[in-house]
Amino acid sequence: MFEIHPPVDGPAISRAQLDELRRTIWQHLGALPPRCDLEVQRIDEVERDDVVREELRYQLEPGEWVTGYVARPRGAKGRLPAMAALHSHGGNYAVGKGEIFATCPPDPAREFYGWGYELARRGYVVICQDQLCFEDRSWINTRGVSPGALHEHFEGFHRAASGRTLMGKLAYDTSRAIDVLGQRDDVDMERVGVMGHSGGGSQSFVACVYDPRVKAAVLNCGIASAAATIRDTRTASHTSSVPGITQLGDEAAVVAAMAPRAVLITNGSEDWLFPTDGILNTYYRAKQAYEALGIADRIDFGCIAGPHVFAPYVRAVGYDWLDRWLVRTPIDSGEVWYGADRPDPAPLERRRVDVEGLRDLCGRYGARPEPQPRVRKRVDAPVDPPARIEEVRITVDDTPAFDNKRVRLEPPNDVSTYLAGVRQLVDMNDHLDLWVGRPASDEDRKPAALLIHRSVEPFDVGRDEVMGFGGDPAYALGPSLTAQGRVVAAMDLFGHGQRANRQAQRKWPSQPERSFNFPAIHFSRTGTSLLERTIHEIRAVVSWLRERDDVDPDAIDVIGFETGGFAALMTAVLEPAIRSVVAVGGVTTQAAAIDRQIAEHYFLYQPGLLPTGDVDGALSLLAPRPCCLIHFEDDSRWPCEGAETIIGAMKPSYERAGRSDALSVCRMPGEPAMDSALTAQILEWLEARR
Repeated sequence: MFEIHPPVDGPAISRAQLDELRRTIWQHLGALPPRCDLEVQRIDEVERDDVVREELRYQLEPGEWVTGYVARPRGAKGRLPAMAALHSHGGNYAVGKGEIFATCPPDPAREFYGWGYELARRGYVVICQDQLCFEDRSWINTRGVSPGALHEHFEGFHRAASGRTLMGKLAYDTSRAIDVLGQRDDVDMERVGVMGHSGGGSQSFVACVYDPRVKAAVLNCGIASAAATIRDTRTASHTSSVPGITQLGDEAAVVAAMAPRAVLITNGSEDWLFPTDGILNTYYRAKQAYEALGIADRIDFGCIAGPHVFAPYVRAVGYDWLDRWLVRTPIDSGEVWYGADRPDPAPLERRRVDVEGLRDLCGRYGARPEPQPRVRKRVDAPVDPPARIEEVRITVDDTPAFDNKRVRLEPPNDVSTYLAGVRQLVDMNDHLDLWVGRPASDEDRKPAALLIHRSVEPFDVGRDEVMGFGGDPAYALGPSLTAQGRVVAAMDLFGHGQRANRQAQRKWPSQPERSFNFPAIHFSRTGTSLLERTIHEIRAVVSWLRERDDVDPDAIDVIGFETGGFAALMTAVLEPAIRSVVAVGGVTTQAAAIDRQIAEHYFLYQPGLLPTGDVDGALSLLAPRPCCLIHFEDDSRWPCEGAETIIGAMKPSYERAGRSDALSVCRMPGEPAMDSALTAQILEWLEARR
């Protein structure tokens, strides 16, 4: 163990503040299910050398069963210290508990297979189970779905929509494994620890905060400041990210909340996933809290020469740390002075939402932005009648408005700086480049339309498609709208066209969805979302259109296709300057998408929206403004049954407003597709409301 930099100065943290911090972290982990009977069943028992390993089956929550291994030293008497061993992530979703006890085929990249036996031989009872999305709980093994990351994305995003988190679920599941230990007569529940590498290390520190029965922890290659992770890496995982953590003071807040447990953090000096300076920043800020509480010896850090590995000598250091605090000088449970009760699960109350409530969920970027435009270039548009098309760059403010009246560790992490890092990571600057087409005539104050494209792999086509410069010409609505005498703007959604995540595409060319899931996770760390950012950007474009000399500020319509349609609808609820909205696809509820287990929704699964009444509750607030919904019977990504639910909720709202004629619904056969007839229908609908 050695120190590289001196601890930073800052105010001491009190026990009361730490208690409040812990409660706040629990809130960020989201609602959790009530506990049920474990109903532990023994499936098998085998001996290997001097270790006995049992295979168990037990219930985590009602109807959800998991298999796990429990190992103990053969012939041991009395109650022993116990460990929850958490397996790594590594992107290998076919392997989980098999890593800890080497029951899966060996992987050359995982030289640490079987480390559960090492702990058992040292005198520990060791339990491990598959984390959600791995081995027996993975779509790869249960459904043959590849890539396995889709399962993780689905679990992460849909839980966020429901007011839950995957990180909270993992902490809960680990706590249930500790419940299993508590039913055994060979375990001393006063001496329980957790240990994990990589993703297992990330989950260990949150599990400690959640379950006060844990007395000691070893986290190897699993934690660093979010800012450093953004800067140096090209990956992110729902299994290692606490939503909204940057509002609390970054990962250091969670580590500090582990006090008074004994925590050892180890890492490789060349670890590209968890940069050393980010770990040091986290460690020293957390150590301040330990020092203020008079227990500085209970937190330590070791930087080991090498990459992202769990080498034998690193494990040996970790085992010695556990022996120190669980065997030689065990921590008295009476010292867990911040409360031994686990948090009660927060009930998810379904409630209707109003505009202000929706703004609290996905409109926290504050006042309407005031973009600064700059014309970048002009191009000739091959349309008749002639149109002028410009590429215009507008700057968009990036700082959301948060309620920061919470316990924080000093120095506080700057959310806006973190978001700037997110943009840099994903080639997302604080500006938007728009195509803007306008009729060649000099008529003043024309109506305007903002076009928002669909989302289609490999995501290289965005605004170009709707303006006729690429992609499927059937979606090129821009020239037809300028022919109607409208000013037309087209923007790239995040991750598309000129804003595609080139770095992720280069690194993982076979997994284009990574253009979205990594940034989406990073945005969640700030407590915001991709949808929230997109709404902010659309409002910025609408604000800019209203300021143009050639646009009627009261005649701005928004037309979106599929994902763009959903973004257009949600923005229109929050932006009264939008006169009418057309959604071609992109019409479904979160509940319908979750029921179909659709993973690839990075905009639909808005955190916290489902308990408010889902998308149908939000879109019913559009009345009485004109709205045209076009949905497709065989749409695999935007299920038709969800669209029918939305329509059923919107119709009464329009009837109460006396504007039933303002809501138009068209159910199309087949899969989503544009054709000349549908284009003519949209143009006719817009012209009738001009």
